[in-house]
Amino acid sequence: MKEALIKKEDINPEKRDDWGEVHNYIKAINTSIKDLEKLPISNRLIKKHIKPFYQGLEANIKYLVILEQVRIGLEQP
Repeated sequence: MKEALIKKEDINPEKRDDWGEVHNYIKAINTSIKDLEKLPISNRLIKKHIKPFYQGLEANIKYLVILEQVRIGLEQP
């Protein structure tokens, strides 16, 4: 929990991805709260603010797929 308040460059490199995800959540929640002051809850609002939760997720999934393909011999490292 304390790590969420630390600067990115001061975080252990092994935990920087987690730190980034937490900060994406914080950004999404903060902008959602601001928008709720002006807009009603709607599909558009939800879709707009769910995107930051998935930033980097697609890249992580592709990476895991490649790792699995290498593991089973379908792709060269």
